Amino acid sequence: ICFGDEKLLKNVNVPVRRILPSMFYNEDFKDYSKRKKTNFLVLGTAGFVHKGNDLLIEVFNKHPEWNLYMCGYDIESTVNDLGYCLSENIHNCGYIDVRSDLFVELAEKCMFVVLPSCSEAASTAVMTGMCHGMIPVIMKGNGMDDLTQYCEFFENYRVESIEKKLSELMEKTMDELISKGKEISAYAKEEYSLEKFCQNFEEAFDEIMQGQE
Repeated sequence: ICFGDEKLLKNVNVPVRRILPSMFYNEDFKDYSKRKKTNFLVLGTAGFVHKGNDLLIEVFNKHPEWNLYMCGYDIESTVNDLGYCLSENIHNCGYIDVRSDLFVELAEKCMFVVLPSCSEAASTAVMTGMCHGMIPVIMKGNGMDDLTQYCEFFENYRVESIEKKLSELMEKTMDELISKGKEISAYAKEEYSLEKFCQNFEEAFDEIMQGQE
């Protein structure tokens, strides 16, 4: 049983069943009217460079008209250790409990959840953002390549490529983006619920046990 892309396990010579992890949904989230297409959310910063957060800092330092809200532990010290500085449009939110009112405030103002990671299974942070109607902007090869209907993908890991993609998203209308966000939310709340995870896990386990008989 795996959370990542089962194609990466094609050489293990045993049947592989993929299931997706579950997300968390804050029932207090309801309002899309405060959203701005210039607001982006990073939910979780552990493995700072691995997740491409250094690239995001370079891009957002060049674009003071955009806002990046970064949620995670020890962001300031990590950024300082890497030799970066945060411009005023990059907001260090610290650790955020998804069950909190502060998370709802961020979810209501951010249009996108971003993750230019070089390697992930399907990210629970991205899935949580999706459930709250945020449009995921991610790198390919992170366990969500088949979700072309819902995800936006960076072309590569170059700063110029990330900047180009985010600039392209700015050209969409608010109506387009909010409509897309609501579509994404409906899909994610159904597919990434705890109930769906339990069902898929049980089915996968049953298949394994039947194979042992």
